[in-house]
Amino acid sequence: MTPSVPASVDDVVARALAEDLGVSVGMFLAPGAGGAPGLLARDVTTASVVSGRAIFSGRIVARGDGVVCGIAVAKRVYVLLARAAGAGDGVVFEPLAADGDRVTAGTAVAGVSGDAAVVLAAERTALNFLMVFSGI
Repeated sequence: MTPSVPASVDDVVARALAEDLGVSVGMFLAPGAGGAPGLLARDVTTASVVSGRAIFSGRIVARGDGVVCGIAVAKRVYVLLARAAGAGDGVVFEPLAADGDRVTAGTAVAGVSGDAAVVLAAERTALNFLMVFSGI
């Protein structure tokens, strides 16, 4: 189970996504936000490698030994971007480790599956939060 996060976390996540995609923060926070045409196309990597409604499944794996922190925030990255892109619940984020867990290199800390464009466009932002919060 992923712990809940305060509303202020959504603001920070929205600002990071907005900066990454070059859009307004309101795209992620406004009531009824969602279904923005072309939002995912703003991510150059996503636009060049994902076509149509491809589905992706993968895991976030620790590159070194450490303590996990930021799982709930990483999940919010996927939730806010999926909602803003009109994918709704099109991405499933499954925590495989909890904040405070000690892990070794190669340990999967989360699984992510669903709309490939959302997963890929959110990946860098989610990983940045996990790495910073985990002290990397």
